Amino acid sequence: MATQPASPYIYINYENADEGFALRLYENLHAMGLYAWIDQRDIQADENWHQAVNRALNVCTHMILVWSKAADGSREVESEWVYFKRLNKPVLIVLRERHAVHYGLESAPTVDFSRDPEGAIRQLLPHLNAPARDPQAARIALEQGNTAFRVPDYASALKAYSRAIALEPSNAQAYYRRGLCHDRIRHYERALEDYAQAIQIDPTLAEAYFRRGLVQRLQGDHDAAQASFTEALRQNPTLAPAYYYRGLTFELLGKTDEAFEDYNKAISLDAQGSRAYTLRGSIYHNRGQHREAMDDLERAIMLSPADAGCYLLRGKTYQALNREQDALKDYIQALKIDPNLAEAYCRRGMIYSALGNYNAALDDLNQALRLNQADGQAYLSRGDTHSAIGSYQRALADYHEATRLMPDNPKTYLNRGVTYHAMNQLTEAAADYNRAILLAPTLSSAYYNLGNVHFEMGQYNAALADYDRALRITPTDSCAYHNRGLTYHQLGMFNEALED
Repeated sequence: MATQPASPYIYINYENADEGFALRLYENLHAMGLYAWIDQRDIQADENWHQAVNRALNVCTHMILVWSKAADGSREVESEWVYFKRLNKPVLIVLRERHAVHYGLESAPTVDFSRDPEGAIRQLLPHLNAPARDPQAARIALEQGNTAFRVPDYASALKAYSRAIALEPSNAQAYYRRGLCHDRIRHYERALEDYAQAIQIDPTLAEAYFRRGLVQRLQGDHDAAQASFTEALRQNPTLAPAYYYRGLTFELLGKTDEAFEDYNKAISLDAQGSRAYTLRGSIYHNRGQHREAMDDLERAIMLSPADAGCYLLRGKTYQALNREQDALKDYIQALKIDPNLAEAYCRRGMIYSALGNYNAALDDLNQALRLNQADGQAYLSRGDTHSAIGSYQRALADYHEATRLMPDNPKTYLNRGVTYHAMNQLTEAAADYNRAILLAPTLSSAYYNLGNVHFEMGQYNAALADYDRALRITPTDSCAYHNRGLTYHQLGMFNEALED
């Protein structure tokens, strides 16, 4: 056998089914300048196998245990790691595949090679170069890391937390805090690795689940984020931010009712949390519960008077309640706080247009589109403004873009149809009105306008049917009665015409 080198000296424990993986790991360790021992390379032809293994177990300073389903079922593998632990020497688990670790190894550091072997090798190194375990020194290093983190000096904090881990590999807080550091400097994959290790060491660490969920949410893995937030709340049911962020995640997954309940819970646990009021207010707004939305948004603004989004949403709620002047004030305030808030320009432009202030409307809608070229509502509203001042070609260009960006919005087709109608392009107008009706079968104004087109084309029976549908939906529409009366007159139905 080779001469005993300086520590660390790594014993590779594996089951025969994992031999190829273990040998590659052995070669990689040697390529990095580390000393490793494996039976297939380091037992000489004239040596007794059992005696050579016994000597290596006593000489080696660290054990890498290649863990798999096969290893879990091997008595020889188990006897080797049990003996190594009895010698009070560190065992490091390398997961070749996802398989539950033996309960006797729960405190051992684990590195997952099943997904990212290259990244996993990096994780091995701090453990293999670790000094002797010293929990007291680890606690001091942890506090040094916390001090540097608060400065913030993340480079120094990372070094201190890594030192704490080297001194005490089973310190869950050290992994968690190092994960926070990686998180702050946007090294998200490394943050996830540290959070996972902290959770493995201490499965009750709610904050680690919560932080893992935040990173998963940033990466767009919303299902995984939801599961992490749920586990955080199982460990700590009073963690208000976890309810808030799980609510956000539920909304992204289209689960509005679940999001609403989470915002309720977040508010009950932290009545000063303005963000939950804002988002619950948004759900109320979308449900048409505008009074409830207003209560939440006023509370949110009181708590966070510099939050432009709160003013924007309250402005939209005022608009839904036909309180345009109040809405206008909120949009102006939102833009004072955030001059790049595209939707506030769009909304303010819509009100200016409705008030007949077309130049101001166009200024705002142009700015909204400079800030967000994919804003279909801004194109629609600018099209309405161009149409109102008779700039029909510009209106059509905007409506074309609005229908491209919002192909399922019936108003884009209805309003484009009105513009075609004003240009006397009746066939195009009728096609747009029909498209609007297909998307919104209860849109009475589309039937009314389609009736007008049919009347002008001399298709009186079709016009009559359109006005009938419009009046079934909106029985108080005086214009529809008037135009249906004209249609009856054209058809010689004078009594019906007089009634209308």
